[in-house]
Amino acid sequence: MDDDSNKMSKPYIKAKMMANFKESPISDVVEGAQILHQTFGFGEIISTKGEGDATIATILFEEEVGEKRILLKLSKIQVIK
Repeated sequence: MDDDSNKMSKPYIKAKMMANFKESPISDVVEGAQILHQTFGFGEIISTKGEGDATIATILFEEEVGEKRILLKLSKIQVIK
């Protein structure tokens, strides 16, 4: 068997993580955290502004999505690292 057969594709990994998705509390979303967003996929928290339900995060997502500012109380985000 080819060694490449043991490698999982990025879409497969994302699909598997989405199947096990568990929303994280806003307090876990901190600068530098690696996250998974239900719509935009994988990203990294660049900065946060505000507190509690008014917290806005600037997130740099992978691929073609790029940077987005998101109100955390309206988003489904899981901190993965």
